[in-house]
Amino acid sequence: LSIVQRGKDHLARHGFDVDYLEVRTPDLQQATHLDQDLVVLVAAKLGATRLIDNLFIKHTH
Repeated sequence: LSIVQRGKDHLARHGFDVDYLEVRTPDLQQATHLDQDLVVLVAAKLGATRLIDNLFIKHTH
């Protein structure tokens, strides 16, 4: 499974209805590998509440 699908599956197992989960570069291009700075963009519903969050992940060498 891709890391995106694994994230969606994890959220779904915990009761979230995922609208989207994307892993992108900081300039919002498609991430081609994980050994770089990344941004995780997610929107999901938990009950009647829609949650939106962005998480910046700094790659360290």
